[in-house]
Amino acid sequence: MQRGAVLAAELRNNGFKLAKWATCAILAGSDQMKFGYVSRQNFKDASRHTILGMQNFKPQEFATQMALNTDNGWGIVRVLVDFFMNKPDGRYLITKDPMKPVLRIYSIPENSFDSEEEASDDENDQLGTEQQQK
Repeated sequence: MQRGAVLAAELRNNGFKLAKWATCAILAGSDQMKFGYVSRQNFKDASRHTILGMQNFKPQEFATQMALNTDNGWGIVRVLVDFFMNKPDGRYLITKDPMKPVLRIYSIPENSFDSEEEASDDENDQLGTEQQQK
């Protein structure tokens, strides 16, 4: 197996995920990241896999290898904090367009998710009651 070619393809196709994992590992203070390479034993069976290999990386070195600028990430956090500090208190939703380099921020009414939270709490209460009755 050519790990370098597989990793290069993943960087090209899923660079955001790899950057997110590297950033999370750096923020968590992890000493290493491990990537596993797996393949289906039979292409028709999605439940059985074979481990092909594993690769270790130091998070900071991996970030450098993929040209991830951590200072740029902190700059983005700073811009978002400054933006929200100038807004009134409330609920906001941040979305990123998957096809464009666009970040959208929406102001949401205070009670917009309350009905969903209450319904979820009711379901959890019912499950807990049913389990206690058994």
